[in-house]
Amino acid sequence: MDNERKERLSQFLKRNSEGQTLSQGRSIFSSGGYSIVKLDYNGGGYAEFKVKSDYSVRDYVIKIQDFLTPNIITSCTCTHDFGGLCKHRIAMTLYVLDKMPAYVKPTEHNMADTMVVLPSLKDVYLEDFVQRENWNNRNQPVKVDILATRDGFAECKVNLRDNEFSVQFTKIPNSNQIQTCCSCDQILYVPLCEHKLAALLKLRDQFGERAFDMMRDWTEDKTALLAEYGYTLEDNLEGKFDFKIDQNGTLQLIRQDKGIQKVGVFQNWQMLRNKVIPDLQPVYQVNDSDSHSGDERLSLYVFWPRGFDSLLDVGFGIFSAKSSSKTQKYTHIRSIAGGSGTAYLPEEIPVLTASDSRLVRIARHFSPEGLQKYMKSQGQAGSHLSDESSDYQNEARKWVGRQIVRIFKDLTGERLFITESDYVTNQNQLQEIKIHPTPAKLFFVLTEDQEFISLNPYVEIEKGRPIDLQQVASSFDSFWLGIYKEDILFRWASINDAEMVDYLRQNGFKIRVRKDHAETFMKDWVMPVTEHFEVVFQTRHALETSAMKYEKGRVYLKEDDANLLIVPTYVYEGDAESEETELIHDNQRTKARFEDNHIHLLERDIVAEKAHWEWVKSLHPDFAQQPDQPFFFIPFDEVMKDGWLFHFVDTVEEKEIQLLGFKDLKKMRINPNRGKVQIRASSGIDWFDMQIEISFGDQQVTLADAKKALLKKQNYVELKDGSMGILPEEWIQKLEPLLKFGRVDGDEVHLSKFHFSLIEELASQIDNEEVLQELWEKKQKLLNFKEIPSVPLPENINATLRQYQEEGYKWLNFLEEFGWGGCLADDMGLGKTLQMLTFLQHQKNKNPKATNLVVVPTTLIFNWQAESAKFTPELNLYVHRGMDRRKDLEIFHDYDIVLTTYGTMRSDVELLKKIQFNYIVLDESQAIKNPDSLTAKASRLLRSNNRLAMTGTPVENNTFDLYSQFEFLNPGLLGHADFFRAEYATPIDKFQDKVKAEELRRLVYPFMLKRTKEEVATDLPDKTETILYCEMGKKQRKVYETIREKYRLQIAEKLATDGLNKSNFLIFEALLKLRQICDSPVLLSDDVDYGNESAKLEEIVREIEENASNHKILIFSQFLGMLDLIRQHLEKVNIPYEYLDGQTVDRAGRVNRFQNDQNCRVFLMSLKAGGVGLNLTEADYVYLMDPWWNPAVERQAIDRTHRIGQTRKVFAYKMICKDTIEEKILLLQERKQELAEDLVGGEAGFIKKLSQDDIMALFS
Repeated sequence: MDNERKERLSQFLKRNSEGQTLSQGRSIFSSGGYSIVKLDYNGGGYAEFKVKSDYSVRDYVIKIQDFLTPNIITSCTCTHDFGGLCKHRIAMTLYVLDKMPAYVKPTEHNMADTMVVLPSLKDVYLEDFVQRENWNNRNQPVKVDILATRDGFAECKVNLRDNEFSVQFTKIPNSNQIQTCCSCDQILYVPLCEHKLAALLKLRDQFGERAFDMMRDWTEDKTALLAEYGYTLEDNLEGKFDFKIDQNGTLQLIRQDKGIQKVGVFQNWQMLRNKVIPDLQPVYQVNDSDSHSGDERLSLYVFWPRGFDSLLDVGFGIFSAKSSSKTQKYTHIRSIAGGSGTAYLPEEIPVLTASDSRLVRIARHFSPEGLQKYMKSQGQAGSHLSDESSDYQNEARKWVGRQIVRIFKDLTGERLFITESDYVTNQNQLQEIKIHPTPAKLFFVLTEDQEFISLNPYVEIEKGRPIDLQQVASSFDSFWLGIYKEDILFRWASINDAEMVDYLRQNGFKIRVRKDHAETFMKDWVMPVTEHFEVVFQTRHALETSAMKYEKGRVYLKEDDANLLIVPTYVYEGDAESEETELIHDNQRTKARFEDNHIHLLERDIVAEKAHWEWVKSLHPDFAQQPDQPFFFIPFDEVMKDGWLFHFVDTVEEKEIQLLGFKDLKKMRINPNRGKVQIRASSGIDWFDMQIEISFGDQQVTLADAKKALLKKQNYVELKDGSMGILPEEWIQKLEPLLKFGRVDGDEVHLSKFHFSLIEELASQIDNEEVLQELWEKKQKLLNFKEIPSVPLPENINATLRQYQEEGYKWLNFLEEFGWGGCLADDMGLGKTLQMLTFLQHQKNKNPKATNLVVVPTTLIFNWQAESAKFTPELNLYVHRGMDRRKDLEIFHDYDIVLTTYGTMRSDVELLKKIQFNYIVLDESQAIKNPDSLTAKASRLLRSNNRLAMTGTPVENNTFDLYSQFEFLNPGLLGHADFFRAEYATPIDKFQDKVKAEELRRLVYPFMLKRTKEEVATDLPDKTETILYCEMGKKQRKVYETIREKYRLQIAEKLATDGLNKSNFLIFEALLKLRQICDSPVLLSDDVDYGNESAKLEEIVREIEENASNHKILIFSQFLGMLDLIRQHLEKVNIPYEYLDGQTVDRAGRVNRFQNDQNCRVFLMSLKAGGVGLNLTEADYVYLMDPWWNPAVERQAIDRTHRIGQTRKVFAYKMICKDTIEEKILLLQERKQELAEDLVGGEAGFIKKLSQDDIMALFS
């Protein structure tokens, strides 16, 4: 028999082995590269081995079963799949053959009577007594009924494959031996058949691993357990209860119908209520807030279950994916936050919206580590997220709920998925779902039948279609989330809903008790549930409803880390007299009680509550958009915006609604009283003295504390009671400049009268009538200086002032009345010089001995001389300049006006500052815009009764340009230079601060008068022609005088010898050369380097830079070289321009661009090419660089813009070099009008009409 088994195993090996594989198997057997797990020659024989892999560190598991029987079974975990045994099974079969004992007698067992030794019914003991195949199939369903158990005896009925077998077990007393019997009558090599195994497993499941020790009469125990639920052993228990003995030998009752609840003294409804529907106070905390085409990267939003064993039972992550518009597939999925998978590269992050960014931040900490970190911050560091302490669980679940609310708030419903785990790499792992925007709320239906009263839970996801809770709560393992119709994700509305769902999930999705015990169930469970959830009653109990008596609404103030919370509550009449019941906004409709089989429902006044809620909601525009919660909120930094808190408090008080909670606020200690400011003012000669009192209710604030707060950019002051007094924005705007420019002494502010415009903002708080009258008079005169009748124009001026010029003259007199300096800042061309000369004539008329100093750029010396001679000939004007100027300044007293240049003033400041002038006037005062320049410093050293300035551009580059000019006019008006730069210049220029700009405007507007051409258009003629005198510099003058003298001698000789007719060519040549030098010596065609100094070029550059931003400019010249010099400068400073001369082909294109392109500001053209035939109405400034002999030609050039279609006033300027042939040509034109109006002749015709004396005078 022994040899027969070996031979059978050897034949099995030969039949199932191939030559090469057999050889490899023998090598493994010989090498010993294996280990024995189990080798058993009992029964049918069983062997298990591990063999090391040749290619990795893993082991292969080889099993050889029933090798002592004809039915040999082998298996290996390697990948061998090409027929026959693998080398590993061959090697281990050889081992079994090698180690097989010389004699193995198989034991045969008759299933009708077999004895086994079983210390217990553990797997380790049972496995050795059954066939391997039966053991592997032990978990397949088999129907087993336990018919009897008593004192170590058990009888079972086993139904297997439609056949019934009777199985009996008898435990031998005081031993581990068990006599077994089965009606199958099989003869096996093992002591237990499959029927006995099934019966033993059933007994173990019922009584535990020591089942035979537990077999006794359990009737008394079962009766006691059933009594807890109101049942007995005589009741029908099928489908309701079963019994089981645990490992400790204790009988357990198994609720098969989990909805059945304990009754009477066995049920503590209060404890259950506290767990499932605790009377939670609302959490007064604001939740944190921080179509396509082609292939692009998009964000995917993914949820996955983590399992109920963790408090964080759901995961959430953001993934990036490449989307194809052709295949509608997502590929290259990368984890951005919350999930795992392939790491992303920077270029694989899609464009994130604001909501995406918030979701990424949430996902990064919505993890077990994030929850543990939060719990530690709350002082509840549990050992694990499955911590079962109720406080820990409750706090953790609330945190999870808050995060889910934040996630749902930012999800749009697009690209939303669920998956099995956080590891996502391809689209096949994702199931797309939709999101249900409205949180789900439970409701119940109370029913009864012959045996039970049942509370049945429902939920309404789709309006009007309630469904059983079990349909949505069992499909997604999460405390807070559920799935509806397999593709709609929703969240529970509150932790009460979630807790109740969690309890119902564990209790069969219903709560029921036997009707005999209904009263305590109704009173202690159903009624409290009714106060938290809607309950529909479908029982025999009488239902009575009554209304609670609403008394009033109330408002509480609370706070979280970053917000002020506004909590409306509803006050009802209490159960006893003088008591009240206060309820929050929680959508609970009733209070309920159960007495004498009657259900009493107390209904809340929903209409009154809604009215109070909506009224509070109306108190801030943001409240309407805030999520459903029992309060509204406003961030701390928004509380005082536009004085909202004060408006809120006033409104609540006006409505006589009780406002509570101010004193309990810790983070936001704002005093609810509006700040009150009272000013006691007095007026001195140069100062206003003001005593300022600031109070918040009964709390006083010192002026020094208010100044410190304002200088720190704080809008609050800390009061003595610890609260913060908020200075409203309008008060900050009024007080801040006052305290910055004034000198604070205790509770008094001393302010220069220069700053009266700051004080007038506080007029309503000033109690001194005299000060108020003074302020009013100053303001009225400032606003209405146009109408001041008391300052007549001087009769001895040769001009008729236009209305706006007369108003400017009156304004200068207004400044004089109060001893203020001022800046006349009218646009260029509005006659600032005439207005100033008229005022200075008025000064002479009042005080004939007064001397005024006028400082101008060198180029304007001659303009002042000419205009003074023309309009105010009675003013004695002395020009103080040049190398030969007098140092004896006593001569100044003999003149009304001393005219000097900025350079001379700077050089002679030590002499000039010794004289007390009546007025010092700076023309083009932007020349001193740099306060640190020597020129600006020199101007401030000069002495006078008052100071004035003139400029068309007080601000050339930036706001700081104003500072030095006003420091000259009214020292101290704008404070220190660093203060002005930080307080005004930088905020206005760098940050476009409109508030600061308006504040600065209030400071300077009394001292600056600026009218634009558009503002005074009705007073202007359609066309204004002006002569701009330019003074040559030393180098240019030297070139001019050298050439002039050379030609003067040559012409005198030529005239003397050849006469006038034969001298024309030489005269023309001389005139051309001198006129070119007047433009620029560079224009001379000689080989000599005459330098490039040009007074006209400097002046036209200044004019362009001053006017090009607001006006379009035409520039005419007879010399193309001069136009080239100008265009070089325009290109250098990036000013777009057009150009036209006789060689230009596309004239129409050039004109159209200038007319239609707003960026093109300048048009350069030769006088002959552009003087006729063009329509250039977009321009309103015209410059004639060099005079033409015939004024009619000049008028034609000017009329390129002054023609039909022109809607603005036109300003034309002739540029003339002083003391040159250009000025003499003008004089000749004035003397010989008939020559000037000769339309036939040009230069030659003009000269022919001149005498020899006229010609020599031109070159003298």
